Parts: sequence; structure tokens; C-alpha cells
Amino acid sequence: MSSNNTPQCIIDLVPGSTASDWRRHTNGGGWIYREARVAETAYVGPDAVVADHAEVLDHAAVRDHARVCGSALVCGRAVVGGDAVVAGTAWVRDHAVVGGASRVGGNAVVRDNGVVRDNARVAGTAQVGGFAKVAGTACVEDHARVDGFARVGGRAAIYGSARVADTASIGGSARVGGYAHVGGAARVCDRARVIDNAEVSGAAKVGENAEVCGRARVGGHARVGGFAEVCGSAVLGGSAEVGGNARVGVTA
Repeated sequence: MSSNNTPQCIIDLVPGSTASDWRRHTNGGGWIYREARVAETAYVGPDAVVADHAEVLDHAAVRDHARVCGSALVCGRAVVGGDAVVAGTAWVRDHAVVGGASRVGGNAVVRDNGVVRDNARVAGTAQVGGFAKVAGTACVEDHARVDGFARVGGRAAIYGSARVADTASIGGSARVGGYAHVGGAARVCDRARVIDNAEVSGAAKVGENAEVCGRARVGGHARVGGFAEVCGSAVLGGSAEVGGNARVGVTA
């Protein structure tokens, strides 16, 4: 489906392109750049755009004002909607959903039934999969992975080679980085940090300004808060509570 009245705002998306470089997709009427590849079975809505060398295949859908560009790939039954942008060499596949004003770029992968929404960012070679959700202004980057039924929201950041899995929840301005692992039904919130090779699991909670680092393990129903630091090879479990300015696992 060709068009001779391509809006200037669409033409400007690929510098140097002209109206003749764009066409309307037969299934949905969205704008497709001449070097992009869109399957006839895919859906591209009337205000959506597939630009550059991007590909939208299978029964994937690009809706609303969403944009797929760069060399990104959207396939399977994945949906990109809202004002979301999928760029770089990112891959959105299976039944994943990317929406809101979120951004997925770099070599990131959103797969399975993963959801990225609001103003969240997924970058680097990070992966969001399973039934995990990343929302708010949260950022998942570098080589990090969010899987299972995990939730990452607020202004949280997951970076390095960290992993968040199971039904764990990361919120507030929390940071999970390095090779840290947060799993089980654990919660990390407020301004807490879990870094290095630390692990938080079970129904544990790390909040306020606390830090779990080194090779420390926090599990069970343990609570770490205040400005406490759990580090070294310390292990907390059961119903242990650490707060204030306590330091556990630190040798003089």
C-alpha cells in the first residue's frame, strides 16, 4: 500500500529519506520504511512506525504510536504499543509486551510473557523473561536478568550480571548489581543496595539505606534496614533483624 502524502514527521525519522521511501502496511496501515521488513501476518497500527532495518515478523503487533527501529526484531506474538520504542538490535519475542513510554535498546531481549511498561528502560544485553514485569522508571541494563514472576518498579536499577527471579520484588530507588541474586519472595526497597556476590532470598526484606554485599546471604524472614551493612560471608536467616548502623560480617 503506497502513499504520496507521507507526513514530514515520518520522513524525518530516517534522515535523508523521502516520501517515496515509505509505505503503509496492508495489515493496519502503519508506516514502513523501504529497508524494514514486516510480515503480512504482522500488524502495524495506523500511527505506528517500523523504520531503518527493523523487522516485525510472525503475528507480532506494533500499535498506537510505538516505533520499532534500528535493527530491532519483534516476532512471535509480541506486542509493542503506547509510545514505546524498540531500537538497536533488541529482540522482543514470544508473548512479551512492551508499552507505555518504555525503551528497549542495545542487545536487550524481552521474551516469554515478560512486560516492560511505563517509563522503564531495558538496555545492554539485559533480559526480561518469564512472567516478570519492569515498570515505573526502573532500569535493567548490562547483563542483568529479570525472570520468573519478579517485579521491578519505582526508580530501581538492576545492573551488572545481577539476577532477580521467582516472586522477588525490587522497588523504590533500590540497586541490585554485580553478580547479586535476589529470589524467592524477597523484597529490596527504599534506597537499599544488594551488590557483589550477595544473595537475598526466602521472604527476607532489605530496605531503607541498608546494604548487603560481599558474599553475604540473607534469607528466611530476616529484615535488614536503617544504615546497616551485611557483608563478607555473613549469613542471616530465621527472623533476624539488623538495623541502625550495625555492621555484620565486618572484621576489625
